[in-house]
Amino acid sequence: MKNTWIRNVAGLAVVVMLMAGCGGEEENPNLATVQIEQLLVKPVPQQEARDKACSQAREVLEQIRGGADFAEMAASYSTHSSASDSGLITLTQGWMEPEFDQAVLAVKDSTLSDVVHTPVACYIIYRLYGTFLQVRTSHILCGVDSKKEGAALEAEFKRAEKEAWDVYNKLQAGGSFYDLAREKSDDPGSAQEGGDVGWTKRNQLVREYEAVAYAQEPGEISKPVRSAYGWHVIRTVQKKDMSMTVRLIQFKPPVTDADRRRARRALEQARRQADEGAGLAGLAQQLAGSPDGEFIYSEKFSVRKNVLRPDLAEQLGKMDTGDVSGVLENESGFYFVRLLEDE
Repeated sequence: MKNTWIRNVAGLAVVVMLMAGCGGEEENPNLATVQIEQLLVKPVPQQEARDKACSQAREVLEQIRGGADFAEMAASYSTHSSASDSGLITLTQGWMEPEFDQAVLAVKDSTLSDVVHTPVACYIIYRLYGTFLQVRTSHILCGVDSKKEGAALEAEFKRAEKEAWDVYNKLQAGGSFYDLAREKSDDPGSAQEGGDVGWTKRNQLVREYEAVAYAQEPGEISKPVRSAYGWHVIRTVQKKDMSMTVRLIQFKPPVTDADRRRARRALEQARRQADEGAGLAGLAQQLAGSPDGEFIYSEKFSVRKNVLRPDLAEQLGKMDTGDVSGVLENESGFYFVRLLEDE
């Protein structure tokens, strides 16, 4: 990584060298992959069944607001697999339905949601806490000579602190972060990029820097922050990949055979359109909100051939690039794929 003050980078070169030394000229057939895109439909219960489930959710929510224990209610009423752990679960954004994610993001830590409606279920959510897993930052480092010791080193920190506060005050007066970073920053890896550090995951940055970077809102600029490298003025640019620890109660009505038949017919119609050249992403948008099922598009991704489901592997073996498979079934519902590349 380009910045000298970021930890845990020495191992990367070792990994690259180890990877470069493996394999020889022969290719491992177990590593052969295909690139596909997928359109999946999850059967959804009929509206009457969903209304009944959501009515029960409202009744349980009133009991919780009246003092009933959330964990006990989750164990008694939830249809989710987390019921065995009193509704406790940690989720990453995108694991659940979009409406669920939006609801969790909208409530604060230690807060109870209203009833959350999704196409397949209703939920009551108690958000314990949320944690962003990646952050993009810029910084201006007023560095110190770490070779010095004792009073001499502390004098270095005092000098750097004064410089950092001078930079901070100029920013507060309307100065350009980009220009000041290029002019003042002692981090050679980011200075010429206007201070841009790029995206980093948790535990990649020094502790003092990371704590401030994740605590700030996007666009916020910190007061000077001390680390072993000197004093930083940190701008949080963006945060993403929220990990959310919650307790939830799911009220999911059972899916009937009729619901599954409706979903399959809708996907078969979409498959015919795809076979005629329609894009899968466009079909997913066109079918959003369909009463026949919840349509989910998965853009281009690679899958190792030796881990494909047997029914899908059989079809892909007979397909050319651009072909679409027949309708297949998995635990979530029904799907088909388009072969994009056979590697």
